[in-house]
Amino acid sequence: MTTQAAPTAAVKRTLRLGVPIEFAFRALTERMGEWWPATHHIAKTPFTEIVVEPREGGRWFERDAKGAECEWGRVLAYEPPKRLVVSWHLQADWSYNPNPARASEVVFEFISEGAERTRLEFEHRHLERHGEGWERVRAGVDSPGGWTGVLAQYEQSFGQKPLPAGPISVEEREFALVDLEASHRAFLEATQGLSAAQWNFQNNPERWSAAQCAEHIAVIEEAVLQRVIPKALGEAADPEKRETLKYADSTVLRMGRERETKLNAPERVQPSGRFGSPEGSVRKIAEVRAQMREFVRSTQDDLRNHFADHPVFGTLDLYQWILLASAHMVRHSEQINEIKRDPRFPKV
Repeated sequence: MTTQAAPTAAVKRTLRLGVPIEFAFRALTERMGEWWPATHHIAKTPFTEIVVEPREGGRWFERDAKGAECEWGRVLAYEPPKRLVVSWHLQADWSYNPNPARASEVVFEFISEGAERTRLEFEHRHLERHGEGWERVRAGVDSPGGWTGVLAQYEQSFGQKPLPAGPISVEEREFALVDLEASHRAFLEATQGLSAAQWNFQNNPERWSAAQCAEHIAVIEEAVLQRVIPKALGEAADPEKRETLKYADSTVLRMGRERETKLNAPERVQPSGRFGSPEGSVRKIAEVRAQMREFVRSTQDDLRNHFADHPVFGTLDLYQWILLASAHMVRHSEQINEIKRDPRFPKV
């Protein structure tokens, strides 16, 4: 006599995506409402937005056209661009139970398999925590209308962006737009509400203040958009030069953001008070970043086969220059956050 094994309390899926890991993560966490099936809501009215608050302890919820919110769960781990874990508080009757002991967990693990390839390991685990009727919860999320269909919508969204086709792919164009927006948001969050004393505080005589970082960002953004890109586009496209590139896009992003390697900025891009005040730098950044986003959105130029040399990274194509500008802003936003964590940082 044999005993039939009980079904596992976990549901797993693997997806292979033809996009960089950063884009895959942001498409899932920041744009969920754009691809999540419209029929899959628990509020009485359809959602217009699905929000994953980007922090541990944040909420996971839907919001309708009138601003009413309906919670699904909580963010248990937020580790961009590699991992998101959220709790699932929906019961067998699709009602919400706030008790964490009655919540399962949904795990999204992103693994880079190359500059333009990402593997997503998905798991909906601990479904037995839902108690009596948990098998119905599992059957629902494991059905074609459950995670299979939801993840298919997510995967298909990468090829359905309503952006113009051109020499850079739809995915490349959209990834750059998402990255430019996210890095600008990170800068604004890092500098919001700083007083004059806080702007000008230096935690090390050899390191820049927040005000100096902001001016430097503005100078670099303006130089990339108004000098580097136009100059390179004024020269003939050179597809054979692609063989000389040292780095993939994901490496440019990573190296541009990381602060372990100390870089010495050339004198021409060092801060000198050229924008009059920190607020002037912030305004210049907003102005140039808006122009850069519009350029990325509309350009039909062959960014992949026009190149410019960088003093540290060597030859980059123009698309990589745009990614590097975005990463550079993140790098100095993190520097500003480090300054703010100094115990001597002015209170006001």
